Amino acid sequence: GTLQQLNTTQTITPIMTTETPPLTLSEALNTPTPKDALALLVEISNTSLQESLQRWEEHAATSSVNTSSTAVAEYQSNLSRARKAANTLEYKLNELVVGGSKASQDVLELELQSRHVEDEIRDVSHCLALRQHAASAAEWNRDSEQLSRTVEEVKAYRDIYASANEKARQMAGCDERFRIVERSVVGNVLRKYEDAVERGDLEALSLLTPLLGTLQLAERGVGLYLRYSRSALVDDLDKDNVDDSEKNVGDDTDVIMQKLANVFNGGVMYLRRHLPMVAYALGEADGDVGLLQLVHAEVEKRAICILKQFEENKGLVDLYKRGEDASQEMENFAEEIFTREDLIGRSGNIENYNPIDEILGNGMTQADLDLLLDESALLLQYTESYERFLRHAAGEVERTRQQRRNIIHNDVQDTKEDDIEVLVRVTRLNEVVSGLGDHYSGLEKTFMFASMQRAFLNGLSMNERYYTELPSSISSDRTSDVGSKGLQTSLVEEIFYAGKKSTRRVFATGQTGLACAAVNFIVDSLERLLRDALVRRADVCASALKPGNGLIVGQGGLGQSALAAFTNAQKGFAAVTTGSKESETPEEMRKRIQDTIARACASFNDIEVSVGYTKQLESQFMREVEESFPEGLLLEQLRTCIKSLSTVADTLNNALKRSTENLSNQILPRIRTIVNDSVGQESTGTAAVSGVKVGVGISSNVSAVKMNYDLDEEAYELSQASDGYLSKMLAAFDEILDPLRLHLSPGVSDYLLLNVIGGASKRIEAAIKRCRFTYLGSLSLDADIREFVGYTKARLASPSFSSTKGLYAVCLPLARLSQISLLMTVTDLDDVTDIMRRAKGQWHLKADDSKTFLTLRVDFEAKKVSELLRLDND
Repeated sequence: GTLQQLNTTQTITPIMTTETPPLTLSEALNTPTPKDALALLVEISNTSLQESLQRWEEHAATSSVNTSSTAVAEYQSNLSRARKAANTLEYKLNELVVGGSKASQDVLELELQSRHVEDEIRDVSHCLALRQHAASAAEWNRDSEQLSRTVEEVKAYRDIYASANEKARQMAGCDERFRIVERSVVGNVLRKYEDAVERGDLEALSLLTPLLGTLQLAERGVGLYLRYSRSALVDDLDKDNVDDSEKNVGDDTDVIMQKLANVFNGGVMYLRRHLPMVAYALGEADGDVGLLQLVHAEVEKRAICILKQFEENKGLVDLYKRGEDASQEMENFAEEIFTREDLIGRSGNIENYNPIDEILGNGMTQADLDLLLDESALLLQYTESYERFLRHAAGEVERTRQQRRNIIHNDVQDTKEDDIEVLVRVTRLNEVVSGLGDHYSGLEKTFMFASMQRAFLNGLSMNERYYTELPSSISSDRTSDVGSKGLQTSLVEEIFYAGKKSTRRVFATGQTGLACAAVNFIVDSLERLLRDALVRRADVCASALKPGNGLIVGQGGLGQSALAAFTNAQKGFAAVTTGSKESETPEEMRKRIQDTIARACASFNDIEVSVGYTKQLESQFMREVEESFPEGLLLEQLRTCIKSLSTVADTLNNALKRSTENLSNQILPRIRTIVNDSVGQESTGTAAVSGVKVGVGISSNVSAVKMNYDLDEEAYELSQASDGYLSKMLAAFDEILDPLRLHLSPGVSDYLLLNVIGGASKRIEAAIKRCRFTYLGSLSLDADIREFVGYTKARLASPSFSSTKGLYAVCLPLARLSQISLLMTVTDLDDVTDIMRRAKGQWHLKADDSKTFLTLRVDFEAKKVSELLRLDND
């Protein structure tokens, strides 16, 4: 009946079928749960009241006074129905509440009864377990061989006793008897443990130490175990170092190194065998901390003695001081290596001259110093390996202690009252090793300077064994191409080999601080000493390669004493060759000159090789560091030091460009003379050459063909049928450049050629401004410029210059010539602005320049040109 009344609200549609009537309230109201059904009923009842009130208000507002009684009657009827439905619903809900409360009360009573039964069962179980373990402990205690079983029963009794309540303990009634057995077991374990310590019985200690932890006797066991460990460790560390025969040869380095290895290995192996067991059994009393500190103290004491003995036997302190003096003297020597003229006479034979032997004294040679550094690095490596293991072990001990403290203090991290320092940050061994490392680092620096000095001395020699072919990564693959006959000296390879050897030896010690110092030193040596030496030597060679000085074709010719001229130009650099012999044939002289050119060019090649080696060195060092050193702040500093090598490579590359520019400055005067003679301008000399020719060009007198672009049809046809001035000029270029291109590396050769072409282009542009042009003459100019560009591209080795755009990007004067020829070939002045606009910002000629060149055309009126090019600077 309630559902039927509520259905008049049209809010819900109860499922009321005659075939299958609903069995539950949820089914009747189509809700997921009974709770949702009750909530819906409450909501509907309230809605019914609100709708009835709303209907009354609507009728009262719209009806007249005569019909107001009808509205009141309807309202009362609706209100009566709603109240009846609400009362019925309230009654049913109250029944549900009362019934549910009664059911809940029954359930609670059952739960209380269940808990009571469970408590009774647990108490009985604890009682029986206490009695059982107490009886078993008493039984096993009678047999002295079953001590571990007895301890297990004691521990089990303790654990159950701690978890049982007072009722279960009283029910068991065996606590007094158990305490008697417990005291007996504890006393028995302690007596046996003390006996094992006195006897040094490791097997018995291994069995008894875990029992101490089980019986919570760690505080009493720590002192006993450390007493045993001190005795056992001393015997273990000294057993290999007590032989009298070894004591008599204490100055033997092999014996010293073996002693140090035995000490470190003994300490490490003892910790590996004993520390896990001590941490488990005696960790609650910080037995692991005590054991670690004890082992390190014994190892440290012996290691310090051995290291000091090594320093004393080798005299490292005095040797270090002499090495500092030697380093300063050799550094000064390196800074003036290619300016001194007294090197040959100093020791008679420059290849055997090595002043480090004189400076160090006591008969120590560079080879002896190298061996000493190997030994020192090995000792430092031993120490660093032990240090890393010890720090790792200390870290594990600290983490284990922290976990135990968190458990004891219920995961509270603030337990500063229990803090102890497992291992001090800087030990006495660290201080001693630091001193040894300083001496080692200083001597390594001395050795590096000695190696560099030796390499510089070899760089002064013209002996063939100090010259080798360029590496395949730099030289050309074709035998007749650029750099195909290029050489390099041993200077760069020797210096980089010495630097890599010294630095990798420092890396092998594993000490990040020493590694940073070694990398910084090699960076400074390469950036300052090597760069300056290579630049000075290249400058000397640039002077020797100046056309006309005897090696390269020039105004003065080759003469009859080419090699002597080269020697005089290199005082203090390579004065080991003799002058030419009177009986020498032109072919023999030609070969000797070519060899001398190749060796002079090797000075420039060395700079490019050093750039590549520096990059390789950075990559190799970075790989080794990532594999050998642990992560940390010092490792990041070491990475930063190694990355400085990229800056060194950039510095060397800039030095190469400056040296090549210096060489091009030596050649450009002759290039300008050739251009002037070719285009018909005045020149300060002649271009005649002697009968001895170097390179592929054909020497001849200056061609009578001059630059002329004021051509009619007959002159234009004649110019196309014969070789013009440009062909003769380019042939003269080849006479000068081909010997250099064959012996310079591709990179150096390209840079030199671009400088030469740029200088020649500027001179050609100046000559063009003095000419008059017909339209046919402009076509001839365009053909000449195209030939000039093709000549340049054919002689450049880098693929990046194979495109015209790439070539113009690096040689602006040549790009200007190309744009001049393009401008001069226009048939209509109106096309000029279109040409400039299509250049899209790459037009290099200003408006005044364009105006100047266009006015050279005889068929263009100057007034029209000026009106056309009234443009701003943009």
